[in-house]
Amino acid sequence: MSIAFRKVWRDLWNHKGRTFLVVISIAVGVMALGMTTASNTLLKREMAESRLARRRPDARLSFIIPLNDDAVQAVAAMPEVAQAEGRISANIRWAAVFDGEWKDGLLTVSPDYEHQVFDLLELKNGAWPGPDEIAVEVSHQASYGVPPIGEMMYVQVNNRALPLKIVGALRDPLQLPPPYNAINKTAFYVSRDTAEHILGTRDFNQLGFTVPAYSEANVQKAAKAVQDKLKRLGILSATTTFSLDIQDPTGDQVGQFMDGLGLVLIVMAFFSLALSATLVINTINAIVAQQVTQIGIMKTIGGLYWQIVTLYLAGVAVYGLLSLVVAVPIGALSGYYLSAFWLTAFNVPVAPFEILPESFLYQAGVGLLTPLVAALWPVFQGVSIPVRQAIAAYGLGTGRYGSKWLDKVMGQVQGFPRMATLALRNTFRRAGRVALTEITLLSAGAIFMMVVATGNSFNQTIDNVWSNWGFDVVFVFKNYQRIAEVEQVIWAQPGVNQVEMWAWVQATAHLPGRANPGDQYDIQLRGIPRNTRWWWTWAAARKRRGASSAWSRTSAWAAFRTRPSCGAKC
Repeated sequence: MSIAFRKVWRDLWNHKGRTFLVVISIAVGVMALGMTTASNTLLKREMAESRLARRRPDARLSFIIPLNDDAVQAVAAMPEVAQAEGRISANIRWAAVFDGEWKDGLLTVSPDYEHQVFDLLELKNGAWPGPDEIAVEVSHQASYGVPPIGEMMYVQVNNRALPLKIVGALRDPLQLPPPYNAINKTAFYVSRDTAEHILGTRDFNQLGFTVPAYSEANVQKAAKAVQDKLKRLGILSATTTFSLDIQDPTGDQVGQFMDGLGLVLIVMAFFSLALSATLVINTINAIVAQQVTQIGIMKTIGGLYWQIVTLYLAGVAVYGLLSLVVAVPIGALSGYYLSAFWLTAFNVPVAPFEILPESFLYQAGVGLLTPLVAALWPVFQGVSIPVRQAIAAYGLGTGRYGSKWLDKVMGQVQGFPRMATLALRNTFRRAGRVALTEITLLSAGAIFMMVVATGNSFNQTIDNVWSNWGFDVVFVFKNYQRIAEVEQVIWAQPGVNQVEMWAWVQATAHLPGRANPGDQYDIQLRGIPRNTRWWWTWAAARKRRGASSAWSRTSAWAAFRTRPSCGAKC
């Protein structure tokens, strides 16, 4: 073992607390970077693979009056359309037992589960549903209390309970798990024959299609052609298109949200690295100041400048290597479980654990280079001290105290106890080290306050949205109700001091002369009482915040988190 290696080892081993502190501080920043890069990479890769496997349609048309098989086949045969598929989506009521509580559910019907075209359903357990059978979304089964496969459940049909056998559990890429399911409805799947028993029709109220070459203009052109085709077939005259959803196959809003989240995490990781670098600078400064005499002795017996610099940088490199031992596995595990959390929230399959090569390379590069770069200045400054000053043990900057303006200011401090005055002067004897320490503390505090303030701001914003409405309870009715009857029932309850009935309807709007599906927009219409108090309260709050008057879509989400056909607020 060489003398230089023994010196490096002795410095690390004899100061275990300092070594541990530096290694952990570097590891925190490197781990944060590894977690962020690993989670971002896994999220983008798994979501892209899921999007590709899902086979989203370029557009989806929804209809009030269903389309039959002939209409779907006619659309699929159009030159503007590459593929087309119809589906049924409807709200149902279900119960786990015959006399149990009725709950809301969402029913989806594929024309052929064995040969699906878009938004592919994946069979996880059991079998595809047949006549008088039903399947459930796999992430909804336990959370919503759906009986296990092989048992019976009941669907409400004309105020009667229709028994259906649960035969399978599916993964639906369009559904979210219960903790993140905004509509809070259990997703079920049946055959078209069973759908006819439940809904009274086997025809489709949704039509998805793709175009030969995707672009928004091509999709809108194809939608216009589909509209004309259905009109010529005499179908559109009896059918109202109420929405056209264009879906970009290269991305979606979820991807944009995750990109923003990843950017925030990367910024936080680099802040952590910056704090680690300042701690390394302070630590190396302290080591060099402590070993000034050793530096002088090494120079006296023939030690060259670059040899001594390499000696101290080797110790810093060991700090970096030790930090990688801690940071790489923790960063990989943290990134994996962070990505697994979000993938589960978006109902995307989670891949097995792995250490990503690109993430490891980022960590290795940053973990080794950051402490080395941070240590260059204190090492160069310390090693460049003349031999005479080093042997005399003056140390860095000593022997010149009192010549700078800050030293003179500290010398004028009077009236404090002797020990307090000495401590104050020693604190500012090396102003550079003090400044670096203060920058570290201020940056750490600023980052902490930034995180806390962001969370509090988000929570306060949500609270303001609810408080601005002014009501405490919302009832949503499936059908229109008589105002006098409902108000009479509600007023009869104790503790009620105000009741208002609102109409809540969905419609489409377009500019004059532009009635194509691509030019139509979903809107929410509100029918409010003439003497309403809540609307003016809410509008006044929006005005104080400088918000626009386009309030309908926001209110629908805040109040109900769905788009019902009508409702009442009380």
